[in-house]
Amino acid sequence: MLSDLLVQTATIERWSTREPGSDFTLNPEWSTVDENVPCNLQERNGTLSLGDSGQNVGYSGVCYFEPSVDVRPDAADASLGDRIIVGGKTYQVLAVTDQAGHGAFLKVYVSSV
Repeated sequence: MLSDLLVQTATIERWSTREPGSDFTLNPEWSTVDENVPCNLQERNGTLSLGDSGQNVGYSGVCYFEPSVDVRPDAADASLGDRIIVGGKTYQVLAVTDQAGHGAFLKVYVSSV
C-alpha cells in the first residue's frame, strides 16, 4: 500500500496575502495549512518543463503524497505556491502532478529554500 511507503511527515505552509510594505514589496507571510502529512521525499536534482512555453525549471527533490493532500504549486493571486518542511528542511513547491493519471498518488517537484 502507498501508506507503507510514505515514511516521512511534512508540514505544508501557504503564502498569506497581505498589504505591501512602505517600499511596495511583499514579504512572505506563511501560515501552516496542514501538519504531520505522510510523505516520501527523495532528494535528487533534475529539470522539468512548466507552462505552455515549456520553461525549464530545476528541482532539487521529488516528494510523494496521498492523492487527497491539498498542496499547490501557485496561488490564485499569482503569488508563491506552497512550501513544505520535511526533516527540518524547507522546500518550495514547483509543480504537482498525478503522473500515473489514476489518482493513486501526487508527485510534487520541489526546490530547496
